[in-house]
Parts: sequence; structure tokens; C-alpha cells
Amino acid sequence: MPCQSPEISILTTLTTRAFGAKNYDSHWNKLQAIAEAITGSKSISLTYYSYGKKELSIRRVDPYDLWHSQETIYLIGYCHLRKDLRLFAVERIQHIEITEDGFEIQSGYSLDAFTRNRFRVMQEDKTVTVRIRFSADVTDYVKDRMWHPSQKVEQQKDGSIIFTVEAAGTTELLNWVLGYGPNAEILEPHSLRERAAKAVRKMTELYDEFPKRPATRDSRTLAGHKKSRILAKG
Repeated sequence: MPCQSPEISILTTLTTRAFGAKNYDSHWNKLQAIAEAITGSKSISLTYYSYGKKELSIRRVDPYDLWHSQETIYLIGYCHLRKDLRLFAVERIQHIEITEDGFEIQSGYSLDAFTRNRFRVMQEDKTVTVRIRFSADVTDYVKDRMWHPSQKVEQQKDGSIIFTVEAAGTTELLNWVLGYGPNAEILEPHSLRERAAKAVRKMTELYDEFPKRPATRDSRTLAGHKKSRILAKG
């Protein structure tokens, strides 16, 4: 029996779990077709479901790359319908066919350039400088991780940090910051700070209204059962 190397032996003891991971077991045929089209520089015809519009559309796409980000595999390609480079989540592709039409990748394209400024996946606006203050309670968690290639961290005397990033796609960045609750404050740009304040006000209104909302049928039924048991014991 061959001797196992120390590196492999160590790796066999590592167990990982990706939060929110997607199951691609039923999508391998699509991934293989996309890889074949990329290798052969062949356009593809695909039927795609849009979450935003809740509808199917047929697209002709020149496939450039497959990109794995945020537990999702994306096809990056030139969409002839939108006349632009687009991202397509593989699991939302309903049907795919490789055509006989060849294509050439646009001059200047690179995967790194296309994805560099995205905070995560979305890129709905221009690149902006975002500065965020994180309290001392969460600084170790934030500064020990690579969130974006452009990030800079400035340690403050009170134990907090100022986190600076040059990113596009501020909706995803805003959601990330809000996840830290009162331990994170957007300092600039002012427009993003206003969006954060608006979101916090809506959340406050939502929770302020919670005690005033009428009980659901299930909660009323449960309360009735509890009251009956109390009366029975009495």
C-alpha cells in the first residue's frame, strides 16, 4: 500500500461547510456545455429566468468565462440582446444550445478587470470611495479578512477602525454594513450614509409596529389552548 503524503493526510481531516451553498449536481451538463463553448469560441443560445422580472427570455451569448463568487457559479458573456457584457447565474439557465457561430472576445476584456471593482457580484453604479467606522467589538473580525482587493484599514486610538474601499455595487456593500448593526457606521459618501439611515428608519418602524399588530390565527389558537389548560388546572 503506497504511503500517503503528510499534506494529503492533513487535508483529509479538514471539513468545510459553505453558508448558503448551492447544489449544482443537476447543472453539470450545462456547465460542460458552457466550458465546451468557451473552449471552442462558439456562441450559445440559452433560455434564462430573471429573478427581477420574473420571466423567461431567450438570449444569444458569446461565453467568455465561468466565475465562482458568493457560492454561485456565473457565466460571463456578451449578450446580443442587451448589447453588453452580462452575468448569468448558471442555475437560472433553463436550456442551453451550442451554435455553429464563432465569436471573438472583445478587445481589452479580462476576468480580473471585469470583476475587480465589484464588492461582491453586483455592479450597478460607478466606483466610489466608501469609508466605514467599525467599533472595537468587531474590529478583529473585520480587519483579519479580505473583503475587497482595494481595502485599507486604519486603526483608531479607541480601538475602532476606519475601513476604506473603492467599490462599485454599493447595494451589496450597504447590506453587508447593515449586518453589523450599531457596530458599523458609514462615514462617506453622504449618499450611501443617507441610504443606510433610511434603511435603519424602516427597520425601526417595522419593529415598533410589531407589538401593535393583531395576533395571527395560530398565536390566538395557541393562547386559547394555554388558557384552557390553566382553567382546567384551577
